[in-house]
Amino acid sequence: MKDDYIVRGGDRVGLYYCETGASMRPSKVIYDRAHSAIAEADPKDFDFDKIMEGAAWFHWSGITPAISDKAAESVTA
Repeated sequence: MKDDYIVRGGDRVGLYYCETGASMRPSKVIYDRAHSAIAEADPKDFDFDKIMEGAAWFHWSGITPAISDKAAESVTA
C-alpha cells in the first residue's frame, strides 16, 4: 500500500459515531463530516489517471457522494 497520493486539507477529520443498540432499541449512527477533509476535497486535487494507473477497479464508500457536492464530483471524475 502506498501513500503517494494522499491529499491533506479541510479544517478537520470527519467523525463517525456508532451507538450500539440494546434490546428493542436499534443502533444509531451519526456522521459529523462538516468542513472535513473529504467534504472540502476538490476533484482537481487528485490526478485520478495517475492514481488509477494499473488498477482494475476502485471502491468508494456509499456515503462519499452524499458528503458534499465536491465529494460527489470526485466519485464521477
